Amino acid sequence: MTGHSRHPFGEASRVTQADRSRWQREAARQLAAILDEHAELPAIIWMISRTGGINGSIDTPAASAPEVSATFAAWQQALGLDDVARDRVDQGGTVTWLRARAERNGVRVSVQARLFTEAVDTEAEEATVQRDVPRPAPERPADRRPLEPPPAPRQAPDGPRW
Repeated sequence: MTGHSRHPFGEASRVTQADRSRWQREAARQLAAILDEHAELPAIIWMISRTGGINGSIDTPAASAPEVSATFAAWQQALGLDDVARDRVDQGGTVTWLRARAERNGVRVSVQARLFTEAVDTEAEEATVQRDVPRPAPERPADRRPLEPPPAPRQAPDGPRW
């Protein structure tokens, strides 16, 4: 139901702007703690969602696939993100999307990366990403336009459902 959330005890209630603001403030505190704790890791793009999730993004077309993969693996391992997925899309070269997520101190944390490669070195990539869950690339007819990147995870009104 739009605008509603579930309490831990199963009671439905209206989500207010104050709730969202509180969730975002808590996520900001968690992100500050993460950055303080892992100051040695490469800087990446961070965003706090309106539902209080923390999303890191490694989207650097100029960087090599091994550099992006190593940055992703470093953050994934440092944050203990164990729900890892990989999607590949052929767009005149291969674009590999890596995603990892977990809950940390009650806040959902995710990191995603795009690797741009001519040919994927699967062994090197798999060596850097832990607990990888391979997903088959979608098929398309040869006469169709290239596939769009996979959509971001959908969020229900009461927050993302992992």
